[in-house]
Amino acid sequence: MRTGLFRAAAFVSYAGFQGIDAVAVARNEIGAALNLTLVDTAAATQALQKTPTLVILDNLESLAADALKELLDAAKEWSEAGGSRVLLTTRTPEFGHPAYQVIDTHVYQRIPLDGLGNRDQPDAALEWFAELQKLPP
Repeated sequence: MRTGLFRAAAFVSYAGFQGIDAVAVARNEIGAALNLTLVDTAAATQALQKTPTLVILDNLESLAADALKELLDAAKEWSEAGGSRVLLTTRTPEFGHPAYQVIDTHVYQRIPLDGLGNRDQPDAALEWFAELQKLPP
């Protein structure tokens, strides 16, 4: 939001998630960030179309395969909604989802991290965010 690209941000952590509907969790957080009640994925997409929002989906490695696929399907729609973008974090190097291929694409970009702020690389997080800022909106 400091760069002016987004008017809102939604952070969704799946650390310790034990539910079934990961999409509903994200939809609720997006709704909270936008001060809206979103009844389904389409409503979330419409809201994200109207308000440029950064949606951060964190710890996706915690999700079961079916829940992850449904969430990635929704996240693809959300990332294409106007000026909104989705940032995914995971310890899993590849999702195995057709929308998130890592070869021959500039639509989905992967930035591997070795860690943030450790003694050997104290500026790793700053360098990562600098690289992130270079990506097209």
